[in-house]
Amino acid sequence: MALRRPRLQVPATTSTPVVAPVLALALALIVTGCTEDDPPPPSPSPTPSATATPTPQPQAAPLDVTIADAAGRLPRAARKIATARVESTVGGYLEGAFLGDFPRTRYADAWTHFTPAATRLARRDLGLLTHADRGARIASVVPVRQEVRVRALAPRRKMIGGTARVRLVLRVTDVDGAVQRVRIAGRLLLTRAPDRTFRIFGYDLERSSGPLRAPAAPGGDA
Repeated sequence: MALRRPRLQVPATTSTPVVAPVLALALALIVTGCTEDDPPPPSPSPTPSATATPTPQPQAAPLDVTIADAAGRLPRAARKIATARVESTVGGYLEGAFLGDFPRTRYADAWTHFTPAATRLARRDLGLLTHADRGARIASVVPVRQEVRVRALAPRRKMIGGTARVRLVLRVTDVDGAVQRVRIAGRLLLTRAPDRTFRIFGYDLERSSGPLRAPAAPGGDA
């Protein structure tokens, strides 16, 4: 506010001047008036701190196995049993090859459900049939899609083999924070073993990947 200082009237007299006491009193009145009339300045609002919002992780998709077609008649009860056995075989392979705990470099569990001949062949294709080419750099894997559609061979009302078409989509996070979407698609050839479980005796798979998120810059937010 603009303040106007009052004019001091000093009488012309030979007595001792009283300018100093009057001036001090006037200044005191001015200061008091400013203190009473002006509201105190507002306190500065605290600046909100920037916090990094974590990227939500998708929920793991369950394994979905369906016998879509059958060469031969496959009754409902036999179809249910066959579906469970295919789920055990194909699901066991996918878990041992692409899912489970990471980082890791061993994939022996992936071949549990392969025939001996198919196992020998598969060991030459580790980079295709497992995460062996990058498993040591992987922090976590979340299955976004696990779909298996089976064409069963059932000449005597029981499934003795078939072809399982696999579609697997994974969200793969590396130890440096990079996130990729990995797709595995193709066929697994199934045959019935003497213990009535199914074994994988052949495969025709393709694998592709693409980045979802680049790794964080050094010193930056993840």
